[in-house]
Amino acid sequence: MSKKNKSTNQKEMSFIEKARRNQIVECAIETIAEIGYAQASLGQIAKRAKISKGVISYHFANKEELLD
Repeated sequence: MSKKNKSTNQKEMSFIEKARRNQIVECAIETIAEIGYAQASLGQIAKRAKISKGVISYHFANKEELLD
């Protein structure tokens, strides 16, 4: 795949970045299913994923973007 087709502001996500994002999304779904959207914080999602909140913030701007 050629990077010439990509916008200069976009970059291809690495396998690791895709895997980490998927892990965070899965943990968010599990957390929300268990305690509800209103009670699910980025901290609780991070704890379930065994990562820091900073890792979530690196991949997602906020909880709403994570759920999108």
